[in-house]
Parts: sequence; C-alpha cells; structure tokens
Amino acid sequence: MIHIGINTVELGGRGFKTFVKSGQRVKSGEKIAEADIRLIAEEGYSTQTPVIITNMEKIKEIKCSFEDAKAGESAIISYSCK
Repeated sequence: MIHIGINTVELGGRGFKTFVKSGQRVKSGEKIAEADIRLIAEEGYSTQTPVIITNMEKIKEIKCSFEDAKAGESAIISYSCK
C-alpha cells in the first residue's frame, strides 16, 4: 500500500492520476500512479510517502533505498519471497 503525501485525501483526487485499480497485481517497473508533488506542497500538504507492506509473512528479505528517487529509473524497495 502506498499513500502519496500525508492527509492528501483531502485534495479529493486533485493532483493525482492512477493507472491501476485497488487490489490489482502489478509487475516491477509498472507505473501505478502519478502525483503533482508541486501542487501537493503548494496546498500545504507533506509530500512524505509511506509505503506499507501488508504481507510481511511472505517476505524473506527486504532492502530499502533512502536516496532520492528518479521516476521510472530508481528502485526504492526490493525484496525476495520465502
């Protein structure tokens, strides 16, 4: 689960475009959403983006990158399954 920004639900979808549906399986590298980070910040919302893994019992190893990410190029999380 990814929540782009904090309390951004109050924007009512403004500044966001989704490419997948809730519950849909996605593959590595598949675009899932776009966010207008500038608009989110200008509206006074944090642009911090929590990523929550809801099935950790299936994860053997996980590696996270805390460096700046570049859209379409940077992996922020990699994992292997049990």
